[in-house]
Amino acid sequence: MDMISAHKKRLAILRGGSPNTHVLSMKQGSELIALLHGSGAFDIVDIMVTSDNEWLVQGFVKQPEEVLASTDLGLLALLGSYGESGSIQRIFKRYGVPLVGSPAFQSALCLNKVLTKEHLKKNGVRQAPHLRLTRAGISDLQKTATTVVDLVGHDFIIKPTSGGLGLGVVTGSGAVELASLARECLNTYNDILVERYIAGTVVTCGIIDGLRGQVLYATPAVSIETKGDDSFAIETAEFLVPAEISREAKRNIDEYSKKIHTSLELSDISRSDFIVTDDDTIYFLETNTLPSLSVNGPLMAGLTAFGVGQDELMLHLLS
Repeated sequence: MDMISAHKKRLAILRGGSPNTHVLSMKQGSELIALLHGSGAFDIVDIMVTSDNEWLVQGFVKQPEEVLASTDLGLLALLGSYGESGSIQRIFKRYGVPLVGSPAFQSALCLNKVLTKEHLKKNGVRQAPHLRLTRAGISDLQKTATTVVDLVGHDFIIKPTSGGLGLGVVTGSGAVELASLARECLNTYNDILVERYIAGTVVTCGIIDGLRGQVLYATPAVSIETKGDDSFAIETAEFLVPAEISREAKRNIDEYSKKIHTSLELSDISRSDFIVTDDDTIYFLETNTLPSLSVNGPLMAGLTAFGVGQDELMLHLLS
């Protein structure tokens, strides 16, 4: 090893994972690897995580302890449950290797939309009426659907309880359609969240610990505009900075995002999503502890508007 390499941090970057998000994860990982190679600050270990949770390094299966024994730091380019369930966070903690992002418990908590909402009930951020339905807990789906519509409202949105990127999200109206859509969703997912559909602008705000000397650095509010058949898929969305909402709504989203980050005891980085109605009523949707770090993602859209480049963000997170 030459003298320059000897002083570099050995950085493990994990990408791949779930078939549903594999392509996006590999793309984001490639982008970050190229950026960080170019910085000259790191010796990078590129780890592809298979759908069976095997770790591949240069095409060879490696046990985590083999890789982490000589690793100084970890970064996840994984998306969804593979990166946020807490399992990989626990592996890094077991071998004493720092990992960018929140610890295992907080990651798993935020992956579950229902548990996150329960935890945040008293933080002052409004939530739409919602209920969790489980595959095992329903004997009469039509009867259950009638009860849910009575409690949630006629227009609803269904989401997997644990998931992201808009995967598995559908909307509908009335008990008959709810029963039909819930049946389809529960064939794929063990449990789902049924929530009142709120019309408005989807807005997101990122929080980064310590960036530019601020305890909690908030990105400007970014609106997420999706269209057509991919109306819930964030990877095909367009981002508008600043979001076309009132100054008061922007201030509140900044405040709420910081409050959520603190209340959930998150670390390093998070991104919270909201719906803002035409009368500036704000509803909390969910928090992502592993937001996309891609230059084309909503987090970087907000940071770029404030003059923060991807290189500055990554070197800050890895410092």
